[in-house]
Amino acid sequence: MALKAAEILAKALEEDACAQEQGALGDQSMRIENVCREIRPINDIPRPIFKLALKFWKQWALASQHSWHHGGSISESEWPEMARIIAQHVRIGTLPNNKLILDNFVRKRRSLSWRDLKSLFEKGS
Repeated sequence: MALKAAEILAKALEEDACAQEQGALGDQSMRIENVCREIRPINDIPRPIFKLALKFWKQWALASQHSWHHGGSISESEWPEMARIIAQHVRIGTLPNNKLILDNFVRKRRSLSWRDLKSLFEKGS
């Protein structure tokens, strides 16, 4: 029996978390592509958690290639922990309630500055 997409993605994230902790992470880019190719035809993962997981995984790959520098305030040791949290939530199909993950990997709508709001109101009058 073939595994569901959620299990395949969650297992891959957990395997990479173990690999990083053992100092054997390697290049994740090809792995990400292979997993995506495998799960796309059977993808049953709710879109918000799927997008979050992929964005996280790609940013993790970039951080590992650039000496663990990431635009956010994520340390090298936090990546495997976050990967496991995301893997759990991929399996249940919900977004995690983790501020570090949500702040760094969920797209937020940008709020308008007061100057931008003022210019919108001036254009309307």
